[in-house]
Amino acid sequence: MAWKKLIGIVTSGALVSVVAFAGNGCSSSKTTNGNGATDGAPSDVATHHDGSSSSSSGSSSGGGDDSGDSSGGSFDGTTGKACTTDADCHTATGPGINKCSNDVLFTGGALFPTPICFMPAACDPGIDNNIHFCDGPDDPSSPGVCLPQTNPPQTGKGICLAQCNFKPDGSAATGCQGKDECNIYGIGSDTAGNPLGIGYCYNGCDTDADCTSAGAGQHCQADQGICLTTVVTTDLPIGTGCNATSTAMPACAFCFSNTSTNLGFCSSYCKIGGTECPSGWYCDAQLDSTLLTTTDASVAGWTSANPGLAGSCIPTCMAGGHTQLEGGACPTNSSCQTTDQSGTILGGPLCVP
Repeated sequence: MAWKKLIGIVTSGALVSVVAFAGNGCSSSKTTNGNGATDGAPSDVATHHDGSSSSSSGSSSGGGDDSGDSSGGSFDGTTGKACTTDADCHTATGPGINKCSNDVLFTGGALFPTPICFMPAACDPGIDNNIHFCDGPDDPSSPGVCLPQTNPPQTGKGICLAQCNFKPDGSAATGCQGKDECNIYGIGSDTAGNPLGIGYCYNGCDTDADCTSAGAGQHCQADQGICLTTVVTTDLPIGTGCNATSTAMPACAFCFSNTSTNLGFCSSYCKIGGTECPSGWYCDAQLDSTLLTTTDASVAGWTSANPGLAGSCIPTCMAGGHTQLEGGACPTNSSCQTTDQSGTILGGPLCVP
């Protein structure tokens, strides 16, 4: 079975900012709404976050290729493996190019709470709006997913991060190491043709103790869940109205906004099952309760959110558009909603831009 589109599923943060390893910034989310192959490994179709899809079991049209990266088809295949040194990321038959995030200097410091192996060579995210895989063949058997470093995506300009998976039954997300969390990227299908979420491992810290390199000067930027050498403390308070395209400072950790207007409110990183959101707010991963097949048939999607999945803090609300937070109104640029074009809003009603 192939999936035509997945309405509303996007990354929980700004994808381009994430893979560029920026220390902070304002990111937007659509509000209309692990390690290699895990059990039920996706096959058949991988759908990118904007909804289009095509076969992912081999080459894909529009810019992807079978190699998945630019290293000539020679891979270590260790992306997402826990590590302490680069040597942990090499294999007897591989080229020995993969590195441990402990040994690599990203802008602002190491971003992964738990150090993992990754492939430093550029991968090919394609320009066909489909998910492309890396550190192996361009299919779901590879341990990594290739995230674009430009917007719009450009051929050969991507970064390979560890693949993770999450199922519509609400079971825990799988594939990420230690404190690292699974972030939504798109939808594929398992070997039985059932929908399966495909994500990438990225943030996950709540405190400095969650950062393995804390003793070396790493600190947790809790509103983004990432480990940095310097924590930014000038962000606007959660719930403040924002424009995702604004460059005015101070900025939000990220602006949870409507993709058409770019208007929304400041939100914060959270994980399903965690305690990051304030009272009266819900950790929303934007999981769709309804999906569409290639024949436009409506099928059941997610019934509950997956523990261990990264999301955004969103205010809960009740009939009449008033939030449960001291009886006040929904934040600026949002209103109380129970459904959207992808079905019932899980955890709703919520304040949606």
